[in-house]
Amino acid sequence: MTSRAGVHASFQAMLKSIACPSCDISFTDAAVRWCDAWCEGRHDLLVELKSTERDGPVKIWCEYCGTKALINYFSGTATVVS
Repeated sequence: MTSRAGVHASFQAMLKSIACPSCDISFTDAAVRWCDAWCEGRHDLLVELKSTERDGPVKIWCEYCGTKALINYFSGTATVVS
């Protein structure tokens, strides 16, 4: 059986294995923490709106070049968000 912490650690490792689509440098621990905070805020907003979402987007920020990207965790790729 997999724990929630194990799934979260695996997801964080996957995020750090993806390169930023702008500068081609892998996302860092700081970028992953930013992503976690973004996800928490998105979840809180959906709760306030009495809405839910499954497998929604995950946004991440590159601390090297400042690019914000959406992660496709099914393909392990990032796409620049304007």
